[in-house]
Amino acid sequence: MKNFISLLVLISFVLANDEFLENFQICERSDPKLNECLKEAIQKAFLYIENGVEKFKIPSMQPLELESWTVKATKSLPFDQQYKNGELYNYSTSKIEQVQAIINDDNFSIYINGHVPIVKFSGQYQYDNAVFYGENLTGNGTLLFIEYGNVFLVNMTGRVNRNGNKPTLEIVSVSLEDTVEMMDINIDRLHVELSAQSSDHLSKHWGVIFNELAVGYSEMYAFAFKTIANTIFSQLDYDKLFPK
Repeated sequence: MKNFISLLVLISFVLANDEFLENFQICERSDPKLNECLKEAIQKAFLYIENGVEKFKIPSMQPLELESWTVKATKSLPFDQQYKNGELYNYSTSKIEQVQAIINDDNFSIYINGHVPIVKFSGQYQYDNAVFYGENLTGNGTLLFIEYGNVFLVNMTGRVNRNGNKPTLEIVSVSLEDTVEMMDINIDRLHVELSAQSSDHLSKHWGVIFNELAVGYSEMYAFAFKTIANTIFSQLDYDKLFPK
């Protein structure tokens, strides 16, 4: 009886994963137009997972959530920026422009180039001893970044785990490079006047902030991408998603 129950559980698990797989476009590794297939597959996947898939425990991409993160001090911004309850909006609406991938039995690498008209990041901030271009920003509250004309390049690399019931892909590294046309920054402080003053000051110097902190913020966003990618790939049979 115990073996029969175990068999039923295994069958249910396989069927559930096959059902999940049906929602993704299959791209064959040997396809000479693999990159074109992946470009279309990624675009379709964004639509499917945009608001999350509760049945398969896939979190929403609208927004992507970040529990906490610290962006380290730089020369122009000589204070650590601590964030929590972060929410990153609109990457699920990205237009994918180009994909380049190398996929084999044991390893996975992909470059994804695309753009988003507007990216928003909101969260709770904590700034200590925070002086930027003569403005004291020390305090805590709610912050909102709005990036316009975001062009991004994401690089994901992973390895295939063949030790379990099915081969699965684990993304081990994600890097993100991006450029923006303009950025608005809104920061809430204790007094309305201070909020407006600080927001204007930060927005005025958005170029300095973006150039100085691009790496720190990119790492924060890349971590969110890696988390959701592994949540998806851990449930899919690698050889069925990317057959030879």
